Amino acid sequence: MVVPNPTAEAVLTRLLNTLPVSEHAPLILDGGSQEIPASAILDPEWVEHEMHLRSERWQVDDPLILGTVLWRAISSSLVLPTVASLFVTGTALSPRLQDVVLHRRALTGRDVDFVASGAISTLDGTFSPNRKMYGRLVGARSTRVLTTPVESALAEALGSGIEYLSSLCGKGERRLWAVAVDSIATRYLWAGTATGRVDEALESARATVREISGQLGGTRLPAPRFQEVATESEGAPHTFVHRVSCCLLYNGPHGVKCSTCPRQHPDVRLARLSERARRLGR
Repeated sequence: MVVPNPTAEAVLTRLLNTLPVSEHAPLILDGGSQEIPASAILDPEWVEHEMHLRSERWQVDDPLILGTVLWRAISSSLVLPTVASLFVTGTALSPRLQDVVLHRRALTGRDVDFVASGAISTLDGTFSPNRKMYGRLVGARSTRVLTTPVESALAEALGSGIEYLSSLCGKGERRLWAVAVDSIATRYLWAGTATGRVDEALESARATVREISGQLGGTRLPAPRFQEVATESEGAPHTFVHRVSCCLLYNGPHGVKCSTCPRQHPDVRLARLSERARRLGR
């Protein structure tokens, strides 16, 4: 008897049934989100619009910074369905741009601290030049089960976005690959934490990046890094991604580094992560 290949919907159902309900949000579209085809990251109009929004919000105009910030959001969502499905169910959903739909949630209240207007891409490929759109990418879904090696598909999908964005920024291809490594590490850590398999997830992240690096020929990717931070309680320490990339936003007028920024003194980073671990352990 031939067993039919599972559908993307069936794999997603298995994934959601395994994960705690509290972790479902990045994988499903809620009422406040809009679907954006991942192929939009190769559309100059959509990319220009997204970079404009980030320029307004962060008060920076350096294309390298804007491209890096945008890619951090895109890559984190793009790899999510593949990493989560493979790690949790053993069956990988496709990361190919034509198969992935990004979820963009409109922000309200104090999160909307900028005003910008421009074109917005929708699933039917239309644009609304005068529509104001505030939001951020919060997750994604994939419409196909992957039938080829995972690492090859990830290398192709990530490589397409990186090649295009780096051409717009004028440089930064190596930097954008480092951002992608952190996105893969973050999603594996998320899946491992949600399923109580953190150590396995960390090894899977390293193996995936190592295989992607092998697919790229001359481009050698940095290995994912992680950092355990103890808490004051007797519980297990919290694990954070020890990032290999920097979004560069501290070069803007706000001048603030995030708690995981690799460009701060290790003692400062550890102190800030310890505070985060303390809050998470409450």
